[in-house]
Amino acid sequence: MLYKFIGSNDPNDVIKNLKRFIEEGTISASAPTKFNDPSECKVSIIAGETPEEREKFYESFEITSLTKDEWENASPQVVKNTTVVVRNEVMNMFGVVCLTPVVDSILMWSHYSASHKGFCIGFEDAFVKSIDDYFLFDAVRYMSCVPVCNMSVEGIQGLAQKLFFYKDSCWFYENERRVITSRNGIKTFDKKYIREVCLGHNADPLVEAYVKEAAKNYPDIKFYKMRTDDDDYRLIRESLI
Repeated sequence: MLYKFIGSNDPNDVIKNLKRFIEEGTISASAPTKFNDPSECKVSIIAGETPEEREKFYESFEITSLTKDEWENASPQVVKNTTVVVRNEVMNMFGVVCLTPVVDSILMWSHYSASHKGFCIGFEDAFVKSIDDYFLFDAVRYMSCVPVCNMSVEGIQGLAQKLFFYKDSCWFYENERRVITSRNGIKTFDKKYIREVCLGHNADPLVEAYVKEAAKNYPDIKFYKMRTDDDDYRLIRESLI
């Protein structure tokens, strides 16, 4: 199961977002420029660690504007400049859908569901490939430093992995899985993969009333609300129906 957290302080916005998922079958694939981490999609690109690897890069990418000797001398700065251009293009073109397999993380509810006023929606794993413009899917790796991509060894596929699926280790609590789409924006998906809707502990009564009414039309979806006991820190799911 994969979960998407959504939040707003306005209950009407929460209801609007619920309708987008369960009635319309749409989801936002956001541009990384919109995220809360200024280090999204950072990568350190190198042409190669040895003269042989740099020559392989030179030949593979058919660099005709420089001789091999000129390339050997200029490659560090050329690649550094290219890194900046690639990152800017990636952050403005591709879309990212952020998911997690964890439904009961207090931090996730606090940070991504407007202090438990929103909801999270649970999907079967197969949902990811039903998203319009699907490109890649993988788990995020957490590191204390920016990943290095050796282009002569890892190529374009390795670069895509380093750009999209690496983050600073401070974000490890998210346990994030990412769907990458070839363009950002609103995407359609197959609604049959929706399995759960969980309201936050602080969900507005208007939101709860909408969900209880909507549940009548969606017998294959389980509807819950999160709560916490007075003598315990844990979040507990309780059925709303």
